[in-house]
Amino acid sequence: AQQIIQSPLENSTAFGTQICVSADGLYLFVSDPTAYYDISARGQVAIYSKVTGTFELVQIISNPCTDGTTNFGFAIDINDCIDLFISVIVFIAFVGSMYLLNFCI
Repeated sequence: AQQIIQSPLENSTAFGTQICVSADGLYLFVSDPTAYYDISARGQVAIYSKVTGTFELVQIISNPCTDGTTNFGFAIDINDCIDLFISVIVFIAFVGSMYLLNFCI
């Protein structure tokens, strides 16, 4: 079955920049490195869980860095243990950071 997922993120302009699905197909992770709830903390990742065949939003992870220079969720990846890797790029110096989050519902 086809499902269309609209961005649940505020000020979202690049929803779907990165998409990852867990190995078991039960979790979907979608980033938007430009979305923000606070202009100084750009980037969010939406986390969905499959319930009776449909993905439902369960959590939004926002950029923990509030210096205004990073785009959280520029790249995301997930491993078999459902550890979520979220990278951040700092456009001023073209360097970045990596966050490792152990995702649990």
